[in-house]
Amino acid sequence: MPNVRVKDLLEIKPSYSYDLTCDESDVPEGKIIKFFFQLTSKPDVVAFKMEGELFLDGSKGDIDQLLAPKKGNVPPATQIILSESLGIAVSLTQILGLPRPRIPLALKEASQ
Repeated sequence: MPNVRVKDLLEIKPSYSYDLTCDESDVPEGKIIKFFFQLTSKPDVVAFKMEGELFLDGSKGDIDQLLAPKKGNVPPATQIILSESLGIAVSLTQILGLPRPRIPLALKEASQ
């Protein structure tokens, strides 16, 4: 990334793209979803990266409902991860005085 002064950041009107990858693992108590989220700007001056784990505890039926796509949208668990990750990214862009990233209401499943 290029060196940018805070004054220059305030004049930039970036657009954003994001990437979310998730990997599920079975554990005796339920499932763990490891995730990596990255939000980048165009022009290339801001990038936020975060990773973490979501632990799903409960009955197999309840966990399966959180992992099953709903009417062509991504599973609820993935939607939760995206919503929380974007919320953090929005807070960080506001601290920098940049325009807010647009937040999709629901992600669609990728075409196979």
